[in-house]
Amino acid sequence: MGGDGYIAYPIAPLVARSGIFTAVVFGMARAFGEALAIQMVVGNSAVVPTSLTTPASTLTSILTMGIGNTVMGTVNNNVLWSLALVLLLMSLAFNSVIKLITKERGKKNYAR
Repeated sequence: MGGDGYIAYPIAPLVARSGIFTAVVFGMARAFGEALAIQMVVGNSAVVPTSLTTPASTLTSILTMGIGNTVMGTVNNNVLWSLALVLLLMSLAFNSVIKLITKERGKKNYAR
């Protein structure tokens, strides 16, 4: 009635491919967006890193540390809002990649 392991093993990765790719992209987007966790891990240092083990600063940590200390209308505030726009556009890019990955031969994967 059903298939055995010889049938299931080659087919399962093909069926799960779009879900696996979606999980990978969502994982990257989540890691990118978790500002405070990344800030604590990389050390929040305002220098250009010279290796993978030296402290660094990310866009999200710059936003979390600086947005409360600027005055509306100043150049620093405008730069922080520009960084926020860059983060928003990167999030849009991640979601667009997911849409492209999960799109399979004209089928709709999202229930609307």
